[in-house]
Amino acid sequence: MSEKESSLQQLSATLPEQQSELAKHREELAKHRGDNERLAGELAAATAALAAAAVAAKSHEIISADNTRLASELEAARKGGDATVTELRDANKKTLAERDAAVKEREALAEEIEKANAARQTEQKKLEEELATVKGARAADAMTLNELAALPRRKLPRRKMRSARN
Repeated sequence: MSEKESSLQQLSATLPEQQSELAKHREELAKHRGDNERLAGELAAATAALAAAAVAAKSHEIISADNTRLASELEAARKGGDATVTELRDANKKTLAERDAAVKEREALAEEIEKANAARQTEQKKLEEELATVKGARAADAMTLNELAALPRRKLPRRKMRSARN
């Protein structure tokens, strides 16, 4: 039973750590969302700069090269952000699954402890009843012995004792 209590304590000890990791993952997810928004803003600014350069330069090659470069940067940023979000979601799912498993195990252990306690109480009541029965029997035996001790002892005549020996 101490092994089960130890297991339950270990599970209870890991739950705050898992919740802390989950909070960290959520913070990272929020940070990456902020990064995506910042990158979208930078992209908007770069796009505006690209448009201004197109008007000023009137050069199709410059516009095309800048557009390709910005599209690549945007795609790289999206892939990086998507990969990070996917990793965080996977880690979150894993953490939630571990937490759920720990909760189920803790509940099972608690149920086993309750069953063991109920069995112990039943056994204790049974032993107490047996003890009361034994005490009653001892008291009755003691009373009988006291009554026998109180009776006068008779001496048998020697003749009868001899004949009893033969």
